[in-house]
Parts: sequence; C-alpha cells; structure tokens
Amino acid sequence: MVFFVVLYGVLTYGFVFAAQHAVNLAAQDGARRMLQWQEGASSLDALDARAQAARDAALDLSAWIATLSAAPVAVAVCGSGGLLQASGGGACSGHALEQDQAEVTVSYAYGAHPLIPVLPLLGQALVPDSLVLRARALVRLGGAMDGVQ
Repeated sequence: MVFFVVLYGVLTYGFVFAAQHAVNLAAQDGARRMLQWQEGASSLDALDARAQAARDAALDLSAWIATLSAAPVAVAVCGSGGLLQASGGGACSGHALEQDQAEVTVSYAYGAHPLIPVLPLLGQALVPDSLVLRARALVRLGGAMDGVQ
C-alpha cells in the first residue's frame, strides 16, 4: 500500500510539473511568435495577424494537455488597449502594459480537469480543485503598436 501511495504521488507531481512546463513554454513561444512578421498581412491588420499567430502557437504547444484532459487550455493575447485574441475563455492578466507591449497568458484549470484520475482522499490532498496552472509572457514590439488603442 505504501508503494502505491508513493508511486501515485510521484506520478501526480510529474504530471503537474509537465503541464506547468508546457503552459510556461506555450506562453513564451506565443510571445516569440508575436515578434515575427506575418506574411500577407497589411500594415493595418499586422497586429491582429501577429496576435492570431501568437495564440495559435500557444495553443499548438499546449494541445497535448487539451487532448489528454478533454478540457480547453485558455490563451489570451493582449495589448495596452486590451484583448487582441483569445481562446478557451482566456483573459488578460490585468497588469498595466505600456503602449508597445503585448502579453500572452496561458492557463489551465488542473484541479478541475486533472491529467490522471484523482483518488478520493489522496488525490484531493495532492491536487486541490482550485489548482490553476498559469503563465504570462511579455514582449516589447517597438513601434509596431503605434496608433493602436
């Protein structure tokens, strides 16, 4: 019995750690994608194209979580004027951004949708229902957001 409890604890910690790492990587890669010029985008909709590419990159890197848990990963791409792109109920962090900054936030409600089954007493002690894995990445775009409100 002790072996099973230890094994379950190690597996639970491993999945939480892997999911948090994936959420961090998704936010960082989304922010990096925001820096890249998007082909075929005019200067008027370049920011929207960059925001969509950032959202798509974050969703691609966190797709395994959504597949394994059958629950969405929330992604939001925000500028100083507010939300630019969102998926899965993603929302801006609420932190003030400068005019030329953008942020990518990624979150996953692990407690509500764990990646491995939760055991009645032990699982609740290791992974509370309120556990939400979050990551936020900022990027400075220079003059790319001038005139955007």
